[in-house]
Amino acid sequence: MKTKKTYIAFGILTCAAILALIFQLSPETHVVWDDEEVGGVVGWGLGFFGILIGLGASFFALLITGLVFASLSAVMVLVFAAVVLAVCFALAPLLLPFLILAGLIMLMSRRKSVS
Repeated sequence: MKTKKTYIAFGILTCAAILALIFQLSPETHVVWDDEEVGGVVGWGLGFFGILIGLGASFFALLITGLVFASLSAVMVLVFAAVVLAVCFALAPLLLPFLILAGLIMLMSRRKSVS
């Protein structure tokens, strides 16, 4: 749990550092809110808040996408197993003579060892 909190804090600080660097390198950067240009600390705060919302939305979108792919892979494994089982049942009548012969050989070898 401590590692997870450390990673979250590191991610937020990294985003803040990148955003601060962007705003420092381009002094004309501003945020337009209700047709007014907002700059300075308030503009930086609004930009940072917007980036955090975007990162959260991206995280949840990737989470849902991963969940969908995981469930699809589980369903495809079940479909593959069903197809293999159907093929085995379809080929069972062709293998019946070999199974009878193998059963007779096993029965004869067992009777010899018992006697």
